Amino acid sequence: MPRYYFNVHDDGNSLNDDGIEFADKRAAGIEALRYAGELIKAKAEQLLGGNPWYMEVTDERGLLVFRLNFRLIDFPLAAFAK
Repeated sequence: MPRYYFNVHDDGNSLNDDGIEFADKRAAGIEALRYAGELIKAKAEQLLGGNPWYMEVTDERGLLVFRLNFRLIDFPLAAFAK
């Protein structure tokens, strides 16, 4: 089975040296979304500051397979007042 690496780039980069084996690219994509959801829950307070972060999923050759970008963008209600 192919091995995929989940690298998170935020205020403190977290690079995955071990990787995880998945049956295929689709299975790795599903896990990337699930893992991102866990990170959002765990880092909600930090993410509220609006600092962008992203996760890159690479394959065994180091080729980029997926990139998930995240950023909270605050739109003050006053901007919509007439």
